[in-house]
Amino acid sequence: MKFFIPLAKDAEQAERAYEAVAKFVHGAVTKDRIWKLSWRHKGMDMVAEVGKTLHPYYQTGQEVVIAIIDCGTCYSVCTANRGVARGEPIRAGKGYDTYATYFDEE
Repeated sequence: MKFFIPLAKDAEQAERAYEAVAKFVHGAVTKDRIWKLSWRHKGMDMVAEVGKTLHPYYQTGQEVVIAIIDCGTCYSVCTANRGVARGEPIRAGKGYDTYATYFDEE
């Protein structure tokens, strides 16, 4: 899968948006971009994928995941109201049961 940011009109706008989100959530801007993240939270299997909605547990409704940012000790899953325009992102810890899948480098 090639890197994208939902609703970005081109690669340049997607890059600017990614950098802004990473800065907002105190994450690193790296060439390796996360497309999908799987983890366990309170005994439930969770999956976040850029461009798709989250598990109802997070009460984000129809908001799609805009970006998933590596923040060093955890991952930040960001939607418009959780880590992009305002609010705190959804945090997923880094552990043996957390798996990140990356966009292709194309």
